[in-house]
Amino acid sequence: MYLDRFCYQSESGVLEYHIEYPADRPREMLLLYYDTEDQWPRAYKELQTCEERVELLRNISENNQIIYLDPYSTSESNGDSKCKLYYQTDNEEWISCTGFRTFRAARSRWWFLALASCSDTDDALMSSSNASQYWGIYAEYKLTMTNGQPSDIFHYQFSDDEWPILPADIAFLVTNFILLAISYVVGFQLSSRRLYHSIYRIYVQSVAFETGGLILCVLHGLIYSTDGIGMSFLRQMGQLLRGIAQMMFVFMCLLLSRGLNVTRMKLGKADNCFIILMVIVFVTSYFGMLLWEIRGFDPATVYYPGESVPGYLLAVWRIVAWIFFLAASLHSAKIYPNKKAFFRNFAILLTPWYE
Repeated sequence: MYLDRFCYQSESGVLEYHIEYPADRPREMLLLYYDTEDQWPRAYKELQTCEERVELLRNISENNQIIYLDPYSTSESNGDSKCKLYYQTDNEEWISCTGFRTFRAARSRWWFLALASCSDTDDALMSSSNASQYWGIYAEYKLTMTNGQPSDIFHYQFSDDEWPILPADIAFLVTNFILLAISYVVGFQLSSRRLYHSIYRIYVQSVAFETGGLILCVLHGLIYSTDGIGMSFLRQMGQLLRGIAQMMFVFMCLLLSRGLNVTRMKLGKADNCFIILMVIVFVTSYFGMLLWEIRGFDPATVYYPGESVPGYLLAVWRIVAWIFFLAASLHSAKIYPNKKAFFRNFAILLTPWYE
């Protein structure tokens, strides 16, 4: 049974675990796989039985990747694991195991944690009264996976691949605050001169949505840095607001590339239909990716939500929007030679954003 995954930094990764399960159930094992093709991908996708998945790790026993959650186990691979029997308030006997494991490797790598109970063939791990009954796996567990020192809030609770996220979000948030303040000052000046047109309004709204989304993402990151859990609702709402901001910014770029408020005040029907179609595709694919991440995301096989079909659709959408943006800018520059420099510079400066 898959539990979780974490990218540990070499020399500083630590796993702390606390696992409990009823004593009348078959004895369980905590299995630790790393990310090479002959370990986790093979165990998760190719091997069919519990025994095969455990045997895969037994063949490399020098790494101690099997932790036996058994109070009577004498295996050296258990390391600092301690298991004991205790009685709950209803007088039911349970097994409680606690311990930690330090990960050392030549490079940072993903580790995948799973529980196993190969009770079908290992009768020694079953009580005689339940030997003919298939139990499955039941456990209550708490996993604490960390990198570095507790004083390092930007690294300690985060998987190695997540280290740049919070500092980058904070930097972008500060930048967007400054940009939003400047935008409102300029907007006030334009409004006083009656030059506050629809394109600039869309731009300011885009910056505001992006800033709001970054605030929520940073709040989630700061909470996560203290407890390792965070508030997923804040992160999802932040991603939603940032998605809306991207949609509005691309919409603004497409309008400008067709010369709206630059060479003309209205667009043709063909332009309007295409832009509306692009917005519909974006909204559908973005909400599809968000829903897929919440309800259908399998972290055991997919590392990032962008690797989903909706994520690929979003990437294709950006490419199509960029192609239309370039084509529209070149076409507008050709029709209006006196604005050629504007459309050329506009296309050059905005192209990196689409990347």
